Amino acid sequence: MAAPVSSAWFDLFEENQASDAESGLESYEALNKLDAIPSLSFLKDLIWEEIRKWVANNTDPMSAVRHEDFDGPGRVFLGGMNHALNDDTLREHNITAVISIHPRDQLAWHPTNTSYGLGRFQVSESSCPVQYHLMIPLEDKSNADLMEYFGQTYDFMRSHLQEGRNVLVHCKSGRSRSVAVVIAYLQRKYYETTIRPQSFPLEEALGNMVSYREAVTESIRYQRLPVSIIMERFETLLELYDLLLLGHPSYAQERVDGFPEPSAGEQKTADSQQTTSSQATRSQSTNSQAPSSQTSAFETMGSQSSAGRKRVKKKGGAAILKISTAIVFFTHNQKPPVSVVERLFEINEDYFYEMEGSEHKGISYGESGHAHRGICAFYARFADEFGYELPSAVSLFSSEMN
Repeated sequence: MAAPVSSAWFDLFEENQASDAESGLESYEALNKLDAIPSLSFLKDLIWEEIRKWVANNTDPMSAVRHEDFDGPGRVFLGGMNHALNDDTLREHNITAVISIHPRDQLAWHPTNTSYGLGRFQVSESSCPVQYHLMIPLEDKSNADLMEYFGQTYDFMRSHLQEGRNVLVHCKSGRSRSVAVVIAYLQRKYYETTIRPQSFPLEEALGNMVSYREAVTESIRYQRLPVSIIMERFETLLELYDLLLLGHPSYAQERVDGFPEPSAGEQKTADSQQTTSSQATRSQSTNSQAPSSQTSAFETMGSQSSAGRKRVKKKGGAAILKISTAIVFFTHNQKPPVSVVERLFEINEDYFYEMEGSEHKGISYGESGHAHRGICAFYARFADEFGYELPSAVSLFSSEMN
């Protein structure tokens, strides 16, 4: 029989509501906030340890990506941090140029040790084969603007590919941000070599761009197998990039609609709503049916299901952080705060199959180093307590445990 779940950590978050302790779990950067809360500072190290384990246990292969529109003779590779940190892998594939789409966090960087992580790319006497490095210090969160870096990544890739250097484009796991950068490169190349010289009517040009982008995405998706790429939030961004390249008149409004920049006042209101949401959820933890007066507070995260439960919207960004945080509470058998459950349910469904060591979309995760079997059933019990609708994969695996 499983040991009873401890509420010790949950109680610490309750005791530190005035310090907004749960906000320290929102992003990689926000983890530093935990240092200011003595009773919870231990969690920062535990979460970073789990993040490092996730990366170290990542057995996803690096992928050589081929497309006729790449500038040669250099080759393009897609991968994750596990490949960028492995000099043998870099040397084996003669990779001398690297684009890192990654914040300067504790996984990638060390403030004083220049031989650690990605910092070794910038040390001239290093034995690392990488001689050219472009660092895109982008925080992995849903509103991060990757498009503003597409000019830099395009120029870097084009120049080194033309010089015959092999280029690795990587993020944490090689499933989203790095894939978007490679697709954006081909979008611009297609625009500059095919669309612009032929002076197509605007809407015809847009149709051609869309068809090309979709074909490129599917080609890279296939070439990245058995790794499942997760492009949810970047599909919209790459659609916008088509409009930007074409100088389409709808670009400005589409950008505002798709990636609004909240004012200081709006951000404060959103933060207040999220706090209200979590507090309201905590107050009803013994009753899964939220009173109707609380519905507006929950609308910031999702809708109400037909059963009256809160449905968390899928939201890209910081998936490994969300997963690692959830794993820490699971492996220590600790009741999680509401926000940990919310953020876990935001991730793409594919990750749940990976954590349960199952098979999904033709990919077997049975031998995955990321397996934490039983984690779905663990979080299902708190979804029930807090009044959340289960993601379909969580529902599937939790029912199998019963």
